[in-house]
Amino acid sequence: MLLLFGTGEKTVSKGIRPDVFCPGCGCRVSMLFTKHYAYAHLYYVPIFRYHVTYDAACPICAAMYLVDKHKAARFLRDPAAHLEPADMTPVRRSRRQFVL
Repeated sequence: MLLLFGTGEKTVSKGIRPDVFCPGCGCRVSMLFTKHYAYAHLYYVPIFRYHVTYDAACPICAAMYLVDKHKAARFLRDPAAHLEPADMTPVRRSRRQFVL
């Protein structure tokens, strides 16, 4: 009997959410949210996901933030939810400096 088992990784764009405060540049911008996860599969059918992370990217200052997965899932599901700057951990600082 042949058993095909393996793992893989996937990145899914969750779309652009308007009116999110960017701690890097201090602006309210539309940020792009992305979900990353690894999964195990049996006969090429995914069985379960693990190591789920969400990140957000600012289009103005090019900073990237790792977002708490529970708060990001609620934020992306509920249009009335707000995301606080304390929920975002900087992964890549902004490359550009702005004077406002």
